[in-house]
Amino acid sequence: MGKGQFNRPAIIPVTEMRLSYGFSGDCFPLTFELSEQLKPLITSHLPRRRKWHFNDRVLLWLSPELEPDLIAFYQGGGDIFLMRYDASWAQKLDIELLRELAKRVEVLSPGILTMITGQ
Repeated sequence: MGKGQFNRPAIIPVTEMRLSYGFSGDCFPLTFELSEQLKPLITSHLPRRRKWHFNDRVLLWLSPELEPDLIAFYQGGGDIFLMRYDASWAQKLDIELLRELAKRVEVLSPGILTMITGQ
């Protein structure tokens, strides 16, 4: 076997890895940390995409303009978020998404953010 060649198959098939990681991966840590805490409250409001990663369903709910990118990713023809968009923009978007999530959650359950944050 020459240098850089491998005969063994991948341990995790690429398709499974893509689906377990999702389109957004860990690009929006602030938003996804809060959405995990609020999962029981928000799950019924998320778009019904059975095979999509939870974080990607949250992303679609908060930012529907990313739907074409998400669909392309899940149909196998699209890149992950950071291959399409700049990391610094992702950081700014995380803050915007967090604000939008906070607004929507306050409508669903007024005062819940105060309970979670203790402030």
